[in-house]
Amino acid sequence: MADFPNTPDSSARRSSAGALDGSGRSPTGGDSCPSLLRALLDHIPALAYAKDEEHRWVYFNAFFLSTFGLPAEALLGAVDLEILPPDIAAWVRSQDVSVLSSGRPLSSETEVVWNGAPCNISSSKSCWTDPVSGKRYVLGFIKDITWRKRTEREQVMTMAIAENGPAVLIRCLATPGLPIDYASANTRRFGYDPRQLIEQNTRFESLIHEEDLPRVVRESGRNIGEGNDHFVLEYRLRTWDGEPRWVEDHVFIERDGQGAPQYRQGFILDVTRQHDALQDREASETRYRTLAQNFPDGSVVMFDDELRFTLAEGKALMRDGPEHMEGNTLWDVFSPETAEYLATRYRAALRGRKSLFEMPYGDRLFEVRVVPVRNVDGVITGGMAVSHDITRRKEAETALAELNANLEKLVTNRTRTLARQAQDLEEANRQLKKLDELKSSFLSSVSHELRTPLTSIFGFTKLINKDMENGLRALVQESRDQKAVKRFDRILDNLGIIEQEGARLTRLINDVLDLTRIESGRMEWRDARISIADCIYEAVLAVSGQFVEKENLRLEADVPKDLPEIFADPDRIVQVIVNLLGNAAKFTSQGVVRIRARRVDDDIAVFVTDTGAGIQPSELGRIFDKFHQTQIGDTICQASPGSGLGLSICKDIVERYKGRIWVRSAAGSGSVFTFTLPIAPPKRSDRHVRRPLS
Repeated sequence: MADFPNTPDSSARRSSAGALDGSGRSPTGGDSCPSLLRALLDHIPALAYAKDEEHRWVYFNAFFLSTFGLPAEALLGAVDLEILPPDIAAWVRSQDVSVLSSGRPLSSETEVVWNGAPCNISSSKSCWTDPVSGKRYVLGFIKDITWRKRTEREQVMTMAIAENGPAVLIRCLATPGLPIDYASANTRRFGYDPRQLIEQNTRFESLIHEEDLPRVVRESGRNIGEGNDHFVLEYRLRTWDGEPRWVEDHVFIERDGQGAPQYRQGFILDVTRQHDALQDREASETRYRTLAQNFPDGSVVMFDDELRFTLAEGKALMRDGPEHMEGNTLWDVFSPETAEYLATRYRAALRGRKSLFEMPYGDRLFEVRVVPVRNVDGVITGGMAVSHDITRRKEAETALAELNANLEKLVTNRTRTLARQAQDLEEANRQLKKLDELKSSFLSSVSHELRTPLTSIFGFTKLINKDMENGLRALVQESRDQKAVKRFDRILDNLGIIEQEGARLTRLINDVLDLTRIESGRMEWRDARISIADCIYEAVLAVSGQFVEKENLRLEADVPKDLPEIFADPDRIVQVIVNLLGNAAKFTSQGVVRIRARRVDDDIAVFVTDTGAGIQPSELGRIFDKFHQTQIGDTICQASPGSGLGLSICKDIVERYKGRIWVRSAAGSGSVFTFTLPIAPPKRSDRHVRRPLS
């Protein structure tokens, strides 16, 4: 870029060479520029000048003077070095020399600063020979191309933006269908090849969604008809695979010299995401409005960063309806005190903070929750406040607090009463424990005291019975006194009754002693690893006499020999089995009593089945209670009276070993008594078997 300076020294020197008239000619050297050349240059509508072979400016036309605004004496007769900077002067001189030496024209363009502003000029030079004098001249023509260069730069910039920017540029002929004349490379964003669009003479209207095309044509025609050369349209553009994309089309109309549309240029932006976001926002606002409109005790309001309400629905905090709030600020709606109170929390929401607070308004109390609202990019664009009328709830809470206070008083008083009653119960329990201990001690003492004389009575009865059988029976029979024989037999029967009742009394005393020991915890348990089969065998031998006495009753046993061991006191397990078998023999007059044993998971189960009279359903729930005796009909069974402690003792023994005992029975169908005992854990030697070294 070059300036055209005008120095005083060069002007003075050039003025001494000769003055110029108004047409740029030198009065003293009129033949310095031939008249033919002057006539030629004066009629050229451009800046024209002439230099001689010494590179002096000898002529310039009036258009040159009026354009640059320089006096003629400032240039005429000067050389380039006197006018231009040295580097520019050297470049101009080299062009002049080239034109004079080759005789061929030369054109160039450059950028200069004129009157402090940059401008572009084109320079064309050629060699002209005067046919009269034979002198050669350099003819120069200068044209201001600033506007054209600016237009070219804008076009280049526009093309660069179109090729690389977010907008797709599509230029069409302003004829029916809008044939595509140009498409930028980034048209591929919509799946189209820009070259194919042009080569196939594609109509732009064919790319517009068929539902939107009538509206686009109508709005375009209206804008063009009104003389609008720039307008914006929004519609759906179909991609190559048929997917509709929402676009924003910035349309520019180029007109010809007569003002008719010649080209339609469209800068097309894909706004599908923004359109969907807008649709979602509108749908969200609709949901908010629907929710708030059906929110009888509250309201939903939304506000922007200027604390201006953009949405308001509901009755809470509203005096004149939603229209009183939407578009207004806090200070337009509420009193200054209320507005400042809310503004503090609204501004906190705009900074990303949530808040929950209670606020009185009029004669009501509201719970207000304020949260920030973000766009699809997560940027906070405003806030939302949800208000709920909690007046009734607060009144209910106050009433509930009063009720709770009264209830606490009642509970305190009741607790004191219960504490006193608990102390009384504890004292009564201690007294009962003492009485129970006295009872157990008494029963134990009485049982021991009864056992001693009972043993003597039982023993002497057997001795008397033996002596009478061995010594007196023969004497009585020899006397042949029938009355004596009958009296003798009656005495033996009475002795048998004494012996039988003594045995029953002994069993009763033993049961009472066992029950007392179990309840008082003084029972001695001799636990060991035992075989349930051995216990059953011993029990069967113990009760076999009862079955011998009944010819129509038999005892069957089904016990595998390989059953796992249990860990228990063998005497107590035998006691349980003897009790169950004895009861079965008592209540079964004929048929069979069967005892079986099986492994069931981790337990050994023993089943005692009989074909006796069975048990009434009302008796099943109390069969294992202390002193309970089975009833047949409306009377207690007198055929086999007992103490009513046997099954209770069985239950205590089985449960002591973590087992269970139960009965299944029906009147007239017999009974099945079952008890289970856990299998003994493996021996230590079984768990830690050493493997021989190989």
